[in-house]
Amino acid sequence: MRVLISAYACEPGKGSEPGAGFATLLAALSEHEVWLVTRSNNIDALEASFSGHPARERLHLVGFDLGEKWLKTKKTLGALGTLVYYDAWQRRVAPLLRRLDAEHGFDVVHHATFASHWARIGAASLGKPLVIGPVGGSGRTPLVLWPVLGLRGVAAELARRIVRPIVSIAVRSRKAVESAAVVLLQNPTSLGSRGEGRTVLPNGLVGAFGVEEVPDQEPRQHQLVCVGRLIGLKGYRLAIEAMSHLKDTPYVLHIYGDGWDRRRLERLVRRRGLVGRVRFHGHVVRDHVLASMASAGALLHPALHEESSVTVGEALALGTPVVCMNLAGPPELLDRWPGVPSRRIDPARPSVVARRIASAVVEVAGKRVDRNPAPARGFEAEVLAAYDAAARS
Repeated sequence: MRVLISAYACEPGKGSEPGAGFATLLAALSEHEVWLVTRSNNIDALEASFSGHPARERLHLVGFDLGEKWLKTKKTLGALGTLVYYDAWQRRVAPLLRRLDAEHGFDVVHHATFASHWARIGAASLGKPLVIGPVGGSGRTPLVLWPVLGLRGVAAELARRIVRPIVSIAVRSRKAVESAAVVLLQNPTSLGSRGEGRTVLPNGLVGAFGVEEVPDQEPRQHQLVCVGRLIGLKGYRLAIEAMSHLKDTPYVLHIYGDGWDRRRLERLVRRRGLVGRVRFHGHVVRDHVLASMASAGALLHPALHEESSVTVGEALALGTPVVCMNLAGPPELLDRWPGVPSRRIDPARPSVVARRIASAVVEVAGKRVDRNPAPARGFEAEVLAAYDAAARS
């Protein structure tokens, strides 16, 4: 089968969207001849990754980017710039995808990344059997947890609630999604009521790729970790508040990542008298994070809404217990690793959630199990099944 993949983000050795794009590429390449269209700055890393790979002759890499003016706009406007650039990229990549299809006659076309059902989908213009996803983009922070977000986080939450529906209407993304032969979802809530009967395939499963290469670590039952961008919706304030309820214990929380919320979180640590008990490490390489996660007593992941989480997938595949909110994507991953002793916390007032997180830590921290990356193989199988279903449609 000839497969065309459109993956704006696709890069080996990365998490989140780039990692999901790369995992999709590996899945497709396991059985099919694949043409990948991605951003030009991903090509060198992909070429290096597939050097000497047995399937290299079946892989065709096509880099595509906009001009310098667009790139400058993207950098200048920050998050808004990324959205504007991505929309323009999807719009302008469509003619390239159609030309490639005219030359090679693809059996299936797959829009892989970004995983946003509300944004433009250039691959939908080909009129070929289309696979979309896994997609998300419907997550919302429950109102009771808005105090955790901070002012900037609340502003971002409001912007998402306003901008996404407007963009969806403007680019007719709903029509594109409905035209797809197969739509893969990050979690059962990713398309709201329109998600009923769809296949759920969390991107977080790709977190299991490569964990078997992490050397065995000395277990540290009282070492807790948080991993991710320091922004309001990640809910790290809840993890820090939980540490206030663990003051008379030896638990230490290590936070890996950086972002605009770091100063607010550092002030909270000082106010709660937790200096030395909560440690900020900033951005560190993935290998170091995985090693820390492999030895940790538990991963705390109190995200207020998240479609899926590669970090949670990594921890579960390493046999590390997870404490997360019972919202959107992370609970779906916990269901994929039922043998790992983890806990999900229902939404409530922040003070109540913090106490529940602390209790959950005492219950599960250090109750490790053997590594089990097996669900990652389910990602490949589901992608291949989606191609078969699309080709038959």
